Amino acid sequence: MDAPDSTESRANTLRAMMPTGGHLLALLVLLGTLVLVFVAWRYARDREVRSAEVEFVATTVEVTDLLRQRLVNDGVYILRK
Repeated sequence: MDAPDSTESRANTLRAMMPTGGHLLALLVLLGTLVLVFVAWRYARDREVRSAEVEFVATTVEVTDLLRQRLVNDGVYILRK
């Protein structure tokens, strides 16, 4: 069987491994910070994706208009030849 000193030593070891109030608070702060960073990242990502999509649509409309103008102008030029 275990000697009393061995049992007391194990109890002290387990007690030392248990988080204290300070460690628990630090863990909660870490988890809270990670959640906050994740939420902020998602918000910034969504905002940038929407911005890129709006810019893409605007560029596409501009290119389409330029192509349409060129086709109309080239068509008139070809008809005049």
